[in-house]
Amino acid sequence: MQSASPPSCCNHCKQEYPPNTLQLTLIDDKEYYFCCNGCKLAFSLLKENNLESFYHKLGNNSLQTKTIHEQQSNIDYNAPSFQAQYIKQKGEYHEVCFIIEGVVCAACIWLNEKILQKIQGVREVAINYTNYKAKILFNPNQTNLQEIMDTIQKIGYKAIIYDPAKQNKFLATVDSNMYAKLIVAIFCTMNIMWVNVGQYSGHFLGIDNISSNIMNLASFILATPTLFYCASHFYTQAYKGLRNRIIGMEMLVITGTTLVYCYSIFAWLHQSGHTYFESVCMIILFVLSAKFLESLSRKKARDNLDKLSNILPLEARLENGKTIPVHNVKKQDKLLVLPGEMICCDGILISEHALCDCKNITGESEEVYKQKGESLIAGSIALHKPLLYEAQKEFADSSISKLAKLLEQSEFSTPPIATTAFKIAGHFSKIVLSIAFLGFIYHFFIAKSAFEEALLIAVSVIVIACPCALALATPIASIVGLNVGFKNHSIFTQAKFLESLARADTVVFDKTGTLTQGNMKVQLVEQFSTLDSLPVSFFQDSSWQDLLALRLIAGRGFHAKIDNIEIIAGSEQFFEEHGIKHQANTQDRRLIQSFNAMQSNFVGIDSHDSKIICKLMQQNPHPISEAITKFLQQDSINKKKSPRDTPTYNEEYLKASSTRFYLAYKCKESAQYQLAYIFYLQDSLKTEAKQLIATLNSLNKKSMILSGDRESVVSYIATSLGIESHHANQTPEQKAQVIQKLIQEGKQVVMIGDGLNDSLALKRAHVGIAMGNGSEIAIANSDIIILDSKLHTLIKAFRIAQTTLLRIKQNLAISLAYNVLAIPFALCGFVIPLFAAIFMSFSSITVVLNSLRQ
Repeated sequence: MQSASPPSCCNHCKQEYPPNTLQLTLIDDKEYYFCCNGCKLAFSLLKENNLESFYHKLGNNSLQTKTIHEQQSNIDYNAPSFQAQYIKQKGEYHEVCFIIEGVVCAACIWLNEKILQKIQGVREVAINYTNYKAKILFNPNQTNLQEIMDTIQKIGYKAIIYDPAKQNKFLATVDSNMYAKLIVAIFCTMNIMWVNVGQYSGHFLGIDNISSNIMNLASFILATPTLFYCASHFYTQAYKGLRNRIIGMEMLVITGTTLVYCYSIFAWLHQSGHTYFESVCMIILFVLSAKFLESLSRKKARDNLDKLSNILPLEARLENGKTIPVHNVKKQDKLLVLPGEMICCDGILISEHALCDCKNITGESEEVYKQKGESLIAGSIALHKPLLYEAQKEFADSSISKLAKLLEQSEFSTPPIATTAFKIAGHFSKIVLSIAFLGFIYHFFIAKSAFEEALLIAVSVIVIACPCALALATPIASIVGLNVGFKNHSIFTQAKFLESLARADTVVFDKTGTLTQGNMKVQLVEQFSTLDSLPVSFFQDSSWQDLLALRLIAGRGFHAKIDNIEIIAGSEQFFEEHGIKHQANTQDRRLIQSFNAMQSNFVGIDSHDSKIICKLMQQNPHPISEAITKFLQQDSINKKKSPRDTPTYNEEYLKASSTRFYLAYKCKESAQYQLAYIFYLQDSLKTEAKQLIATLNSLNKKSMILSGDRESVVSYIATSLGIESHHANQTPEQKAQVIQKLIQEGKQVVMIGDGLNDSLALKRAHVGIAMGNGSEIAIANSDIIILDSKLHTLIKAFRIAQTTLLRIKQNLAISLAYNVLAIPFALCGFVIPLFAAIFMSFSSITVVLNSLRQ
């Protein structure tokens, strides 16, 4: 019996090869033929992972495995310099973006996703089905970038690292190609219109067949490059869409113009009916013009978002003048910045003083004066003279770098309302083609219209429909909203938070640093005992500082115990939570008045106690600690002797409206704590707090205060601002629980805060807003950042969100109303294809211009 001849195509890539050139391989006692070792390896890998169904999904498509394996790269993807440039840190994970080359259909995307998900350590895989851009999140302790790239290579594809600079170059090339196509379309359309004038003149004045055919030939010559060159990308996009079972605007344009083009050739060659080559040119010209304007609008909307990424420094200058890549800067490196250069990493000023321009970060246009030892923000510009500073963070963790990453992330996101628009647009084209086909059937077979008339009506229906207006309704308005927000010192980390903020009905505020200045001042101090028994050296033990840091995170105060000595400080509720009650005898107290409230008669704190309390407060970045430290430092300067208990203001009223901070201690085997001090602090409302609450009321948003402060203080602030609901004495966990309860009640909740104790609530809310001067943890857990920390900017953020959602709704209404009205007109034969193209383009331009109107 004669054996069967070997196949002529590879069992993996499906490429055809001359007979007897394929390699025979036995796998599980079955014969397989491969063109190269790459295909053989890829086939084995798929079989091992039970992914043979890929070949069924691949269908009749073929792969470029052999070609890709012949182009293997020698790049070391695990090199530190390479990873510093292209890998982003996401907590304990690494994130990388790349383009997958060699994709021919949706099956290829499916295969890459499945293979990558099987790599141990890969947490998330997302591949865009239209541009084949992949985003991978992986654990560097379990896998590495080299292994990921090699895996993609093994299955016959090539991963090319996504480089924004190269992408911008590519986009510039795309724009220049579109511009060239637009020029050709204009040239051909203008000339074909002159030919068309001659044809119509000849129709009325009489023209011989030879002249008519010459003019038709000229029209054919001009229409052909317009359709097949100027509209070539429409064919490409339509084909890609069909491969993924998507019918979009490109398919409608190509279907309509190709039908008109083919009919015109038929009418010309058979001398029957009119030709419509000029309609082909005009339709392509108007659609290209609309696309070009859309491209310009997108570019304009992205300008400010791109600007920040483009100004990021590429190099840093060491103290000795040597320049190094910014990614190589380490903590504690001493860096020199010349006038006009940007500070690349957050740090501490070493020079005696410096002037900086901080508007890239805070939006403030005024020069900022810095003294030696003060912090410098990355993104600031050195002015007038060189400065020397010590880096406290690496470039990737610096303020300006994080800001750029947030902006980049926001551009790739869409609001939830976009999902509805995209779903409508996805089905819209299929419906339009069905209507056009049924319209042709009705006019030609039922109404007995001429074939030419029925065809033109069908083409008009196809051309006049505009799914692109639906598709454009959301993204351009979102980009504009993000852009306007950034220009007004607000960063929306994702576009979806524009919609979420606009739809929110409940806005919850932290008090200190949000509604109030956050610049608390000590107004009164009650001293009940001294800290003579506590040595200053007690606070210099590093292990005590470690314990203190842990206790600070746990609540609104701290509690430390070392060598049988305990000290506790915090709010009144914090004391009660630890079983400590205020049992001090008011007759034994000593009243100390603040330098902020007194012009004279100042009673100071003992220098020993002052040193201990200062060391204590300096461990805590809270505004209360900062205020007490500032008071004690000023106290040591202005200390004067004066009679005891001689206040010059109403002591009881001050005490009732102030925030209280207690400090107590217990030595050795004492049964209970000894109360040492009570500090009374006051904060003032921000000037625009009332305007903010009034704005929220006008937008039908209910306001609420969640604060760790005492009831009397929070109640006073709430009453002053006209806020009906407030919760006082709240721990971080209780704040988060209140937010969760509101969400369970069906509220759309926004949380606004700036402190460490707000981070849980910020993360739990639908939208978390952090003031830019807040803690890093609060900012990291927020969705919107107010860079300059001003309530006026917060007001603008709410209005920008409202306006953006309004524009999206208007765009959807415009596009839907246009299509509902335009399609029946075309179906009834009231619109010719030329005007259909004009109307279609006009609807897209209308949506774009409306989006730009902020």
